[in-house]
Amino acid sequence: MPDIDLDTFLSTPKTVATVHRPEDLSLVSENKIAPETCDVLEFRLDSLRDHLDAAEAAMKATPFPCLVTARHPVEGGIGELPAADREALLRRFLPLAALVDIEARSLAEFQDLASQAKDSGVCVVASAHDFEGPMSGETLEQIAESSYHANADVIKVAMVLNSMLDLSSLMVLTATLTEAGGLVASMGMGPLGKVSRLTLAAAGSCLNYGYLSEPNAPGQWPAAELKRLVAEISY
Repeated sequence: MPDIDLDTFLSTPKTVATVHRPEDLSLVSENKIAPETCDVLEFRLDSLRDHLDAAEAAMKATPFPCLVTARHPVEGGIGELPAADREALLRRFLPLAALVDIEARSLAEFQDLASQAKDSGVCVVASAHDFEGPMSGETLEQIAESSYHANADVIKVAMVLNSMLDLSSLMVLTATLTEAGGLVASMGMGPLGKVSRLTLAAAGSCLNYGYLSEPNAPGQWPAAELKRLVAEISY
């Protein structure tokens, strides 16, 4: 794991490139990803579950900080993996990670894992995803409150946006929590996904997700283009 100060590292918006296809692992292992592509590599272990040795080799080879997650099936996870399998995946790769993403719904169940991560200096991201539509402001606030109460370092929210009003509510939450000293990663999906990822980065989203070679969520930018655009609008 690269030696980084996560508080300093996340004080400005960072771009995350998602590694979710086995074809991407050779690019990572052979260090063919340019520094201007992204700041963090996210390894979707549920998608890479049949290529774990290659994923481990890639994480050991890359100079980029790595984020690991094994997504819950209800929140877009591949393979309908039960909780025990997802926890085992995260535990295996935790020593190579700078950040670990655990769904807010799983924080209580994975409490020991989250504690182990924090004791090891790994940043805990508590995430919530809704691929059907926007979450209400009340729901977003409840997720944030429960996640911070569980000692998560970053709150991540990803949801389909149906209107600019939906985007506005997510911007307000992001800006409010950021100005209060919290770390938030927020993004929209769907037709407003691309514009949301820029405006939310400007509002304070600390982790902003793109893709290396193929999107794994609707509304993503290519990571390199997203990083360039985020740098232009950061202030």
